[in-house]
Amino acid sequence: MKKRKLKKLTELIYSSVNNHLKGYGSKGRKLQTYVEIGDDYLKLLQIKDENLVYNQSYINPSQKISFYLAKAEYDSQDLVLVIPSSKLFIEVLELPSVSKEKLRSILKFKFLDKLPSKEEEVYFSYYIIKESNKGSKVLAFAVLKEFLNPIYYSCYEEGINISRIIPASLIYHFYHQDNLGDYDRVLYVDKGIDYYNFIFFSENDYYIRASRSVDLKEEVAKTNSYLERRYQLSKAPLVVVNGTKVDDYSDLNKENYRINDDIWFYAADALEEIKGDCLMQYFYDKKQEYIIINSIILIIIIVINLLSFGVNWKLDSDKLATLQTKIAKLSPVISQIDHIKGEYSKVNQEINDLKDNINLTYSYLPWLEELSKILPEGTKVDQIHFKDYQLNLLAGTAPSAIGVMNRLEESGYFTNLEFIGNIISEQDGERFKIVGELVNEIE
Repeated sequence: MKKRKLKKLTELIYSSVNNHLKGYGSKGRKLQTYVEIGDDYLKLLQIKDENLVYNQSYINPSQKISFYLAKAEYDSQDLVLVIPSSKLFIEVLELPSVSKEKLRSILKFKFLDKLPSKEEEVYFSYYIIKESNKGSKVLAFAVLKEFLNPIYYSCYEEGINISRIIPASLIYHFYHQDNLGDYDRVLYVDKGIDYYNFIFFSENDYYIRASRSVDLKEEVAKTNSYLERRYQLSKAPLVVVNGTKVDDYSDLNKENYRINDDIWFYAADALEEIKGDCLMQYFYDKKQEYIIINSIILIIIIVINLLSFGVNWKLDSDKLATLQTKIAKLSPVISQIDHIKGEYSKVNQEINDLKDNINLTYSYLPWLEELSKILPEGTKVDQIHFKDYQLNLLAGTAPSAIGVMNRLEESGYFTNLEFIGNIISEQDGERFKIVGELVNEIE
C-alpha cells in the first residue's frame, strides 16, 4: 500500500472512531445525510434543522456512491447507512432480564441458530423494545456480510465516512410508536422503494417483517391470517397503510401508494437509542483494534528512545549480531511448525465435524420419512436443517405456503412453528421458510 493511501486510511479510521465515541449522528446534529441501498436502488436524503432538504431515489444505479452524494443539496462526506427492511432477518423475542453480555449469548441461541445462514456469515444486533422486572421484549436483527461488506468498503475506497449503520425497521418502529393514536391491535403497512414494511402492535404483542411482493392485498391477507393464529386474535387486526385506515382489502392493489418518507424524521431517534448496539460496532471494533495496536507500538518506540537517552547501556555488537543470525535462521522453522500445527488442527476438526454430521443424519432419517408423508402434493423442498430437537429450517416452494404450515401443525410431530422472512410469490408457487421444534422421537 502506498504511503498516501496508508495515510488516508489512518485518517478515515481515526475520524470514524472519534465520531462514534462522541455519539455522532444523534438528534443534536443540524445536518444529517442518510443513504439506503437495496439490490437495485439507492435512496439519498438530507435532513437539516428538522427539514427534509434533499430526497432522491436512483433505480439501478451504475455510478459510485460518491457520484450521487455530490448531487445532494449540501456537501457531506459523512453519512448514515440504512439497511432496507427487505435485507434484514428480523424477530421479536421475549427474553429474561439479564446483562448485555448474557443477552447477546441468549440471542445467539434463540435467534442466530434459527437463521438460514451461518452465524459467521451475518452481522447481528438488537434493540430492547420494552423492559420490565419480568423480562425484556427484544427486536433482534441481522444482515448478511456478503450484502453489507461491499457497500462499506466501497465507501471507504471512495473516501466516504460511514458514521453509523442502522436498520430501516427500527426507524419504522419509532415512527409508529409516536403515531399510535387510539388504535389497538393494528397492522401498520408502509411503502418503501421496493418493499412493504409490516408492523403489528397490540397491548402485549409486537410483530415486524418486510415483503417485496407487489400483491399487497395477498400479503395483508397472509399476514392477518398468521397474526390471528399466532396471537389467538378473535378478529383480524385493523390495517393502516401509509397512515390511512383500510376497510376494504379489495382496494389495496388499486391504490398507487406513495413511498412514506415521513419516517425519516425519526431516524435520529433510532440513532440516539441504539448507540453502541448498532451494526457499526463490528467495524468500529476492527478500527479500534487497529488504533490500539498502533498506539502500543508508538508507546514502545517512545519508551525505547527514552531509555536509550536515560541509561548508558553498552551492548556487545558481536553477541547481538550472533543472536540476530540465530533468530533469522529459527524464524522460518518456527513459522513452518505453527503452519503444520494449524493445518493438523483444521483437518482434525473437519474429521470430527464429518463424524457428527453422519451421526446426526442417521438420527433424523425417521423424521425425514414422516415429513415426506406430511407435505402437500406439489411441495418442493430446497433445504432442510435439523439441530437437536429443533427444525432450524424448512425452505422450499409449494402451491400454498400456508397449506404447508397447516399440514405440519396438524401432523402432531412439530410445535412452535412459524414463518421467517417473507413468503415470496413466484411463477411456480410460493417460496417459504419455516422453523419450529420436534415434539418427540418417532418410535
